[in-house]
Amino acid sequence: MSMSENHLLRLELERSIARYEAADMADEAKAARARLKDLPEEEAPEAEAEEPDTGTGKYEDRTVAQLKALAESKGLPTSGAKDDLIATLREG
Repeated sequence: MSMSENHLLRLELERSIARYEAADMADEAKAARARLKDLPEEEAPEAEAEEPDTGTGKYEDRTVAQLKALAESKGLPTSGAKDDLIATLREG
């Protein structure tokens, strides 16, 4: 069973349990809970690592956040004002 099929089945069982409980259908709710318990655990989706925005063009035209991201990606210090970051990037 694919992850999306598993997720959809899990949602449907949870909805069924809520309906059964609202209708005082304890046996059906118990059976649905047992089936839900037997499903494999859902895995958390892997977060895609986004590339930091380092900007393009001249350093002077970039934001401080872009300069810091660029310095960090190069393993350089990221502290200081914009002029300090530009100097660090040019030296590094």
